[in-house]
Amino acid sequence: MKMQNNNSYPVNITHIKIMMTISLLNKEQLYPNVRGVEEILNGNNDKYDYLDTYMTLVSVKGRKLCSMITNLIRHKYLTYIYDDNSDDMYLKITDFGQSFLDNYLSKHQ
Repeated sequence: MKMQNNNSYPVNITHIKIMMTISLLNKEQLYPNVRGVEEILNGNNDKYDYLDTYMTLVSVKGRKLCSMITNLIRHKYLTYIYDDNSDDMYLKITDFGQSFLDNYLSKHQ
């Protein structure tokens, strides 16, 4: 099921799970990279097995996941934050993305 929004980008359940994972981590002041999101969604990191999205997308990996995250960034649901110490980019849900996710979850739970 795809939901249209005012940004006209079709968001599906896979996108929702990606945003949900990042949102849950961000609320704990944790900012994952793409690989970290993949490990959680595929169930390869037991440290985060308490998350609702843990091991919910075992078939989405590599390029496909990276492409989906890139599209979410392009359409302003997510953003990258840069860490000077590690010289790496980490993911953060935007206010727009959080608002969309909250609205979706309120209608579908």
